[in-house]
Amino acid sequence: RVEFALEPDFYKTYVYRSRPSLDGHLRLAEHYLWLTPTQLQSAEQAITGLALSPLAIREINRSLVIDPQNPHGYRLLGAAYHRRNLIETSLSGQTGETARFDLRFLQPVMALRQSLAGNPDDMICWNLLFQESFLRNRVELAAESLERWLALQPTDSSDAEVQADLNESRTLLEQMKRSVRENGERLQETLMTLTPA
Repeated sequence: RVEFALEPDFYKTYVYRSRPSLDGHLRLAEHYLWLTPTQLQSAEQAITGLALSPLAIREINRSLVIDPQNPHGYRLLGAAYHRRNLIETSLSGQTGETARFDLRFLQPVMALRQSLAGNPDDMICWNLLFQESFLRNRVELAAESLERWLALQPTDSSDAEVQADLNESRTLLEQMKRSVRENGERLQETLMTLTPA
C-alpha cells in the first residue's frame, strides 16, 4: 500500500514529537548527492554525476518505503532528480518537449510537492521547485514558487548583498507575473476569435 505525505496533525507535531534523525539510507543518499558535481567541467564529472544520482535516488526510495511521511526524504528526492536533470540537459543540450523531458520535469516537482505537504515552510524546497520550473520554462509554477520563497525570507537582514538579491528576485517575480497575465489575455483573445458567436 502506497502512502502519500500528509500534513502533520496535532499529535504528530506536539505530542509524539521526537528528535529528528536520518536513517542510514538518507545519510548515504546525502553523501551521493554531495559527491555529484553540479558544474560539469569534464566528461569524467558527467559520468560520475550520471552514476551517483541514480544511487542517491535508489537510497532515498528505500528510506521512503520505511517512512513515507518524511518531508526531508522527499526534498532529497527532488534535489536528486533536479541534479540529474541539470546533468542530462547540459549533456544533451536540448530542452525540447518530449515525453522524457516531461517525465524529467514531473519527477522532481512531484517529490518536492510531497515534501511541501509535510513542511510547507521549507525554503529549500520552494527554491528547488523554482529552479526546476524556471529551467523548464514553466513560468506560472516558477512564479508561484518564487513568491512563496520570497514570503519565507527573513525581512530583517541588513546585508546589502542579500537585500540586492531579494530585490532582483522580486523584480523577476513581477516580470513573470506580467508574462503570465499577458499570456492569459492572449489566450482569451485567441479563444474568442475561434469560438463562433
